Amino acid sequence: MSKIIESSEGLPRPTPLTPDQRKLISATVPILAEHGVTITKLFYKQMLDANPDLRNVFSHSKQQRGHQAEALARAVYAYATNIEDLTPILPVVERIAHKHTSVHIVPSQYAIVGKHLLEAITQVVGADVFRGDLYNAWAAAYWNLAHIFIDRERQLYEAAQWIGWRDFVVARKVKESDEITSFYLRPKDGKPLDPYRPGQYISVQKFVPELGIYQSRTVCCLSMYSLSDAPNPEYFRISVKREPGVRTVTPNGSTDAAQAAHPAWMSNLLHATVNEGDPIEVAFPFGEFFLDDSSAPVVLISAGVGLTPLIAMLNTLVKADGPKREISWVQAVRNERVHAFKDHVARIRAAHPDRVKATTFYSKPGEGAQLGRDYDVKGRLGLEKVPRDVLRPDAPDAQYYVCGPEEFMADMTRGLKERGVDGSRIHAEVFETARLVCNIAIPHFIQSIVLRTSWKTTMTTAASPPSDSSSRSTNSTGREQPRPAFSTRFVGNELSEEQRAAILKFASIIIRRDADKFAQPTASRLDMTEVAVFQREADGKTQARVVFEIDLGPDMLNPAGNMHGGCTMFSIDVCSSITLVALAVARHKKERFVSQTLNTVFHAPAMG
Repeated sequence: MSKIIESSEGLPRPTPLTPDQRKLISATVPILAEHGVTITKLFYKQMLDANPDLRNVFSHSKQQRGHQAEALARAVYAYATNIEDLTPILPVVERIAHKHTSVHIVPSQYAIVGKHLLEAITQVVGADVFRGDLYNAWAAAYWNLAHIFIDRERQLYEAAQWIGWRDFVVARKVKESDEITSFYLRPKDGKPLDPYRPGQYISVQKFVPELGIYQSRTVCCLSMYSLSDAPNPEYFRISVKREPGVRTVTPNGSTDAAQAAHPAWMSNLLHATVNEGDPIEVAFPFGEFFLDDSSAPVVLISAGVGLTPLIAMLNTLVKADGPKREISWVQAVRNERVHAFKDHVARIRAAHPDRVKATTFYSKPGEGAQLGRDYDVKGRLGLEKVPRDVLRPDAPDAQYYVCGPEEFMADMTRGLKERGVDGSRIHAEVFETARLVCNIAIPHFIQSIVLRTSWKTTMTTAASPPSDSSSRSTNSTGREQPRPAFSTRFVGNELSEEQRAAILKFASIIIRRDADKFAQPTASRLDMTEVAVFQREADGKTQARVVFEIDLGPDMLNPAGNMHGGCTMFSIDVCSSITLVALAVARHKKERFVSQTLNTVFHAPAMG
């Protein structure tokens, strides 16, 4: 057990980004939207190949399923999208920082991550584009973000009782239902445990020889390693769900590593191979989903194994010496065979009839289940079926804690808001960092940003000019003249005719401005010949696409006949700028506000 905190000395220091650097970061957003996962998959492969010891840090199953690459891609995308104001991504920073400390990420590892991330971006985007000022802007931005994490993680480490892994022993193994088993974990050294916040999680680590790595999992509710009891100085308790169909032991008794990529593999391994008296390594509890300290009523809403962090909250509330808070317990269960902690909750209800109210749903009750004894409502959990005195929608300060499958949490959150509950009073445990990033990083109007590039070329001569100047281009030498077409696509709310006209107007300003800027070093001009806004319905959502085409002079080509970096950056810059203008149009609707945004952010001439 260690309490040594690694220093960040020797790492590049954070420096404020210049306005030009922030603009370059923003201009990269379309590329990240299209190639982010490709970049991060390459990043993880190259980093782990070069640093195999880091395989013990990153989730094996998430690596195999690609979830870790997706999470990082969304995080990088969120950072670039919010580079002017990082406030929207601070909840993500907090969540990731807790996960980092749970698996003992240290400052020196940020240097490894930064090196391989920048190399991966260079390889995917192209060394002719991702260089010079653009590369330096991203390097500076990376270290600014890295130090945000390093500083926050240092605070968490300083508050923790220990850093890294501590030796524990499985003191008890208790079956709670046909699917869930509780493991009581005691420190091997016998020293008392510091209290944690009910709702937090721990990481546990077990060496798997067949994988050649420690299989560790940093988990929240449905990954089944939330702490499931009130803080106790003698033990931690986790309640783990066994998933059917995921084999962890072969017929000859050895560990079956073939299915190790499955997210439930580690949980099933605990069920199958870990017994009372066995050693296990445990990290200090972390997590930003925990019970508040107010005296307001508490409503705990769970589905399946999502009850585990809420059981910790319930046990803490009924044992608390302070204000006797009113408690509601709303639980969705499949049937009586998988109803974990049924008798425990019943005893609490009986002991505190005036404080604790409960409603239990069985979606598929068995023949032995009795309505009114085992459960209260048959069917799926719907808030309209929960009595008002249990749901407490009229309590102006009630705090709601929701944990369960993603769709369940979304339904509960939406239903509570429809009943007048402010979002600040709804606390939902998010299973994957990727999901939280997705929820906060992309504005409500723009759910997808894609940069598409196509080429149109026409062989013409001076003696035989093109008949359709809007679709062809030529030069005096008769060489093939490339004409790239760029577009940026938005998926979201329907655009009015007024909004479409405004986007078209400002897109033209941006394109002409940047065409002039990038044409300065050459004898050619980047002439915009067409810009339009198209709109269509797809999957119940309106897709608005801004398309523009330019004539590209021969001086804008590199020796290989491709666009040189300046022209590529032109396309990135324009698509990013149009995206932000479209967002302003969608939000404000009035042209003068959009004009002010354009003038302030992009330094383009204001209109009207």
